[in-house]
Amino acid sequence: MEKVTAVEFQNNFGEYSAKAERRPMAITKYGKPRLIIMSVEDFMQILQHTQKSFHVSELGDAQIEAILKAEAPKENEHLNDLLDD
Repeated sequence: MEKVTAVEFQNNFGEYSAKAERRPMAITKYGKPRLIIMSVEDFMQILQHTQKSFHVSELGDAQIEAILKAEAPKENEHLNDLLDD
């Protein structure tokens, strides 16, 4: 995931907000990630998935099998960068 300092982000808001529309970015302060900026679409997608969570004990065999076979849509591959850090 691309990182930018809070000062750099503030001084170049337009540039970094345009980049964040394409893929999430971390905003750092004192060298540590403090905030994530991302497109509304990416955020809504994450929010939608968090609202559909279940405890594993609530899942049946068919649901577990469906999860094991599931693949993320190709247009969301950029979200894998969130898992790299």
